[in-house]
Amino acid sequence: MTIVARKTAEQIKEQKRICLKAKKPGPPGAKRTRLTFQYLKDKFISWGYNLDDDDDKQKKFVEEQNKWLSQCTMLLNDGTVSPRYNDIQSGNTAPANTTPEVIQARRAAGFAQASATIIACGHGQQNHLEKSTFEALMNATGLRDVLTYQWAPDGVQVDAALKRLSTTADAHCPTQLKACYTTDGGQFNFSLTKSDMQTKYAGQLIIAIGYKLGNDDGMLKITHRTLHDAFFSLNVNRNVSKNHKTELIGLKHIMRALPQNTTMTLASDKNKTVDFHFKRGEISLGISAKTATLTNKNPDGTSSGFKFKKGAAPDHDKCDWVLVVYMDTARTMVTGFSAISGTAVYKDDEGKNFCWTKSGSKKGVDYKIKKYPASQLLQVIDLMFEKRGQQITL
Repeated sequence: MTIVARKTAEQIKEQKRICLKAKKPGPPGAKRTRLTFQYLKDKFISWGYNLDDDDDKQKKFVEEQNKWLSQCTMLLNDGTVSPRYNDIQSGNTAPANTTPEVIQARRAAGFAQASATIIACGHGQQNHLEKSTFEALMNATGLRDVLTYQWAPDGVQVDAALKRLSTTADAHCPTQLKACYTTDGGQFNFSLTKSDMQTKYAGQLIIAIGYKLGNDDGMLKITHRTLHDAFFSLNVNRNVSKNHKTELIGLKHIMRALPQNTTMTLASDKNKTVDFHFKRGEISLGISAKTATLTNKNPDGTSSGFKFKKGAAPDHDKCDWVLVVYMDTARTMVTGFSAISGTAVYKDDEGKNFCWTKSGSKKGVDYKIKKYPASQLLQVIDLMFEKRGQQITL
């Protein structure tokens, strides 16, 4: 574990001052204004929030919160609620009309500081507590005899979709799992705020593992969805990144085109190399799905080849194949697939990207990466089972 020098009180105070000044969306030194309902409403509108038009309903909602106006949220037209006024004003939450460039810059600065702190303390996502504690919960409470569940794709807010064994309908309960170790004071911190529950996790069953659950009655109070909607609907998963939205298009195509003799199970461990498994009988293949992007792109939109980011690739030794998904120029439809041996992609740590030409050639190897039309996905899957471990690529 890295030991970091402790900052003095003056250094901490100066750092807080600089951070607050950088995050505030308003001009520095602006005169403080006394908050009124109308001012609160006008500010939310100016920040780009589509508020409910009923002022009486809004005032009642604000009054029922029984807080200072600066700590209040407001009703939005889609039935959800806004972030707190103070969170936006202080810069902790970006206004709705904040440009993507500004949001990305703030995130980059925040992630860099948070990452350094987590690494220095020896913390981080190491043991995937949600998976292990959820399995323990199912066993300890007897819920395994009542429920079945499927893990959700990486990148969406839903962690798992629960379904009662007693129903044959496609009615799944979108579920968010939270788990953590106890602190020295005997308390738990699930990184879960009231604002999160009212916005991005709205309509989901939240299981904070560490509290005793005696039955599955909580499922009955959640709007049940089809498995497809629980995983892919943006009304359920409200905070999906642009890149993950593109990846989900490929994932949906794969799930819909799956042959009857093959089952597909999404990985429970998120942010690892394997995204899902293909299984036929006793044979199981670990698959990493990657969306191809153009490399060496010219001003006219043409390019000489493709690439995808390899990333940190934890547990890449469990990856049998990388299934490459090709998209159209609008990034809305799947046009083709390639399958590359996992060892060919992750055999060394050289380079952050895996690149190849449009003809299928890759520098330093004597094979070619074949691109199959989207309609031939079944053939690609058959070849992955037939050729496993026999050659580097198809």
